[in-house]
Amino acid sequence: MSAIQSKLIDAGGIRTRYIEMGDGPPLLLIHGGGAGADGVSNFAHCLPVFGKHMRTIAVDMVGFGETEQPDPATFNYTQQARTDHIIHFIEAMNLGPVAIVGNSMGGTTATGVTLQRPDLVSQLVLMGAAVNMPLALIRERGPVMAPLVAYDGTTDGMRRIIALLAHGYEATEEQIASRQRSASRPAAIAANKATMGWVRENGLSYSDAELASIACPVFIIAGKNDVIITLDRTLDLIEKIPQASAHIIPECGHWVMIEHPEEFTRQTLWFLGYK
Repeated sequence: MSAIQSKLIDAGGIRTRYIEMGDGPPLLLIHGGGAGADGVSNFAHCLPVFGKHMRTIAVDMVGFGETEQPDPATFNYTQQARTDHIIHFIEAMNLGPVAIVGNSMGGTTATGVTLQRPDLVSQLVLMGAAVNMPLALIRERGPVMAPLVAYDGTTDGMRRIIALLAHGYEATEEQIASRQRSASRPAAIAANKATMGWVRENGLSYSDAELASIACPVFIIAGKNDVIITLDRTLDLIEKIPQASAHIIPECGHWVMIEHPEEFTRQTLWFLGYK
């Protein structure tokens, strides 16, 4: 990871951090929405594999990592704001049309970009994607989701988040400490509280008609033991996107790219045409 240098660009007025590796057709990786998540922690270990074939870029969404974390008093942390930010990023980087991998809330954002600007997206990979989690379901599953949506800012709280994300995976102390450092900055705490507050009031979902309207090739990859985006949600998504192909990984939770990085990169590259 230390060999990968962070870069900054203005994306719609938001100072945005990204990392990249490789040449060729562009591939954009968008991390999930847990406290402390960012492009580096989610994808730095995958970049060398993808970078052998494609110009691979992992970006920090607004409010996360080293991307700007505006004051919630003047910035609304809505899903539309995250979608708009990534559209601006793709345009600022001159990437479109680009293949996008979106994990969890990053999948919500990737789908939003695909629906709003299909001209910018060539292929879509949804990994444990939160695209069919309506408000009623978020509320129903509140106790299970509590460590994620009500992070308390502590190291123990971070351990609870990681335990929720993974299935039988032992995070290293450095992984825990790194995410904790990122999540405990005052601006990050405020941004996370605003982001998760919006999710608790709105859910993360698109209508059946919107999902059916996606025209580009779609690949759905998920952990069979994911307790956040459960298997029934993944099967529902496969049904609602007619052209979607899918791969389900047993003994795997929500953290597909970290729990099973070799299978994640191999299957994704297969879908993208690198067989």
